[in-house]
Order: sequence, then structure tokens, then C-alpha cells
Amino acid sequence: MLQNSEKVEELIKKLESEKNNLESNIDLEQFSGDNILTRNTERKIKGIRHTIIKDQSDFNDSIMVLCDAILELVKFEDEQRARERQQTEAEIAEAIKNYNIQLQDQLQEQLQERFTSDQNQTDEKISEAIKNYNIQLQEQLRKEFSTHSSDESYKELLSTLQEMQNRQEVKNRILEKRISESLVAANPSDNNKDMQGQLTELPDRHPDEKTKTDHSAKGSAYSQIDYYDFENHFRGPVELITERQKIYIPYFSGHSRVMDLGCGRGEFLQLMKDNNIDAFGVDLYEEFVELCRMHNLNAAIGDALEALSKQPDSSLGGIFAGQLVEHLSTEQVITLCRLAHAKLEPGAYLIMETPNPMCLSIFSNSFYVDPSHNKPVHPLLLQYLTEKAGFADAQILFTELSKVPVKIPELKIENVPNIEQFNESMRYVENLLFGSQDYAVVAEK
Repeated sequence: MLQNSEKVEELIKKLESEKNNLESNIDLEQFSGDNILTRNTERKIKGIRHTIIKDQSDFNDSIMVLCDAILELVKFEDEQRARERQQTEAEIAEAIKNYNIQLQDQLQEQLQERFTSDQNQTDEKISEAIKNYNIQLQEQLRKEFSTHSSDESYKELLSTLQEMQNRQEVKNRILEKRISESLVAANPSDNNKDMQGQLTELPDRHPDEKTKTDHSAKGSAYSQIDYYDFENHFRGPVELITERQKIYIPYFSGHSRVMDLGCGRGEFLQLMKDNNIDAFGVDLYEEFVELCRMHNLNAAIGDALEALSKQPDSSLGGIFAGQLVEHLSTEQVITLCRLAHAKLEPGAYLIMETPNPMCLSIFSNSFYVDPSHNKPVHPLLLQYLTEKAGFADAQILFTELSKVPVKIPELKIENVPNIEQFNESMRYVENLLFGSQDYAVVAEK
């Protein structure tokens, strides 16, 4: 650009110099005064003047054309510099982007290496802790066996040992899951996205925020009591509950996708598995769910009504709610019946087992032992609610194995008036006091 400007200035100076030379060569004063000019001479002078004026005009036009050319050149060079500047900026931005990508990859590799190392160390610590616990447990068992030699003591110790091992394994599984959650949250790399997705799909852990009696109550009985130990202490052995629930097998035989609401320790799920019936369960209490999974049973943490509402309509081959409705409000029981009718396939059964308030012994023996119980539900009310929900057939089943093992002896006295009426009345009293502690409403869609 500077070189072109210098050429233009040189051209202008040259043109001005030629103009001055032309004017200086014509001395008009020599034709003035006493000299007599001929007409021919005057015409020459006028021609010269005309030529000078024309040359001046052409010179000015040349200057304008030259200026326009200069402006076009300047504009072209400015645009060229702008394009070069944009290209340079784009190259710089691309270089920065590539550098950032490389830096992120390096940091991610370092984080993954650290995560893998920390996880391996944690797994080793957990395995070592479990190993040490098992050694201590075996030593304790040897000491107990050395002081108990009878068969009954052996069976009792064996049962206690099995319960302790199950409980510890459940705790270990939950601990491992918590550690994995913490490690993944602390190392959110792309390689851990699958693990994070699995963890986020897990339902909320139990029960400070949801309970069977009040879905929004905090500080419930479940959060204040070790419900795993409580259930084992008061519910009865797993074998006893399994034996009582065998009467329900025919209602679910031949069906699939049977749902267990409030699956607890998994007695019903195990019963279904043993009879080749596809079943899955849901429970609020995390330790019960882990216990079920430990036995390869399909169980998930969650609220029963919420989980039921998410099932597709007419998709379930059966619903079992054992010892659940006594934890619910009346409104929730109504919702349960309506949801069950919507989610069951035609011909499938809803079975709801619950304490029997027509047997007065439940109030002294069991019902108020569990602080999470809301209130007992009368058999006629539960039957009525299922029928109103749309079930065509709802029957009340009083379970024989739940009866209190107490009998009022029949009086056999001769020559006593109304002795038969008395004995009949005492059978009614016996059933009222010592009848079936549980009943079930069996409703077919």
C-alpha cells in the first residue's frame, strides 16, 4: 500500500511540472505594448490558451480517476486483511478447542485411574472385614457349642447363627452399595455413566420419608426401630409363615407377573419361586429387599401403592398383600382395591391377608405389639370395598393355621337342662376369643 501511494504522488508531481513548463514557454507579454500582432499570431495565442485549458481539464480528470482507483485499492486491501484476520482467529479458536479436549482427556484418565485404585482398595478392606467377622463368628460358635450339648440347644444355636449371618450379609451388601454410590458421585467420569444410571434407577432407601401408614410422615416407627430384628422377633420363623401361606398357591398357579405388595422377608416370593410362578415384590424397608435379593428373589425398594400404580393396566397375573392393609388408612385401602382391579388381568386374583378383628385375642396377643399398625380392618368392610372396586367375586377366608391353640372343653353332664345350648354358646365364645387370628379376602377380577 505504501509503495502504491508513493507512485501516485510521483505521477502528480510529474504532471504539475509539465504544466508549469508549458505555461513558462509562452510569454504573452512579448506580444503586448508596441508590437503589432497579426491576426495569425492572435489565433495561435488563443489556440495555445485553449490547449492549456484543455490540458488542465484532462489533468483534473486524470487525478479523479486516479483517486477512485486508489480508493478501490485501499478497500480491496482492507477486505483482504479482514479475511486474513478472521481466518487467523478461527485457527486460534480451533487450536484452543483441541487443546481443551486433550486436557480433558488427560484429566479424565487420571481420575479414572484414581477411582479404580480407590475402589480396589475399598473392596479389599470390605473383604478383609467380612473375613475377620466370619472368623470371630466361628470362634463364638465353638464356645457356644462347648457349653451346649443337647439337640434342642444345637438347633437353637444353628438358627441363631443363620439369622446372624443373614443379617450381617445384608448389612455388608448395603454398605458396599453406599460405598459405590459415594465413589461414583465423587468421580463422575464418562466411564462411570452406566454405573451412575443404575444407581439413579434404584428407588429411595427406606423410610424416613415414606411409611406404610403415612406416605409423608417423618420420624416413623420404621426409622426409630430396627424393623429387621423386630420382624424376626415377633412375626415368627420364616418356615411358619411359609407354611401358612401355602393355601394361596392355587390362586396364582398358572399365572405370571404376580406382584407381592410389602414383600418383607420374602416368604411369599420364595413360595412362588419354589412353585415355578413368576413373581416380584416391593417393600419400603431396605434390609428386607436386600435379604430377598440375597436369596435371588426379585424385589425392589419402594412404596406399594406407588409401585402398583406404575404397572400397565391388565398386566398382572395376581396381587398378594400379606399383612399390609392394617398399616394403611381407609382411603389408601380404597385406592389399593381400585388400582388392583385396574392392573389385574381378567380371571386373576387379589388376595389381602390381615389380622382378624373378629378374633379378640389379636388385640391382646399381637396387633398392638407393632407400633406401625394403623387399625384393624373388618372382614366385611374389606369384602365390601373390593366388590365396590369392581371385583365380581370376593370371598372371606379364615385361615386355620392362624388359630390360637386353645379350646374350651365341652361340658358333658347328664340331666342338666340346656346343656347343649350352653356348649353351643361356648363354641361361639371360643371362636370369638381363640379363632383365626388372620383372614384373607380373595377377590377375582
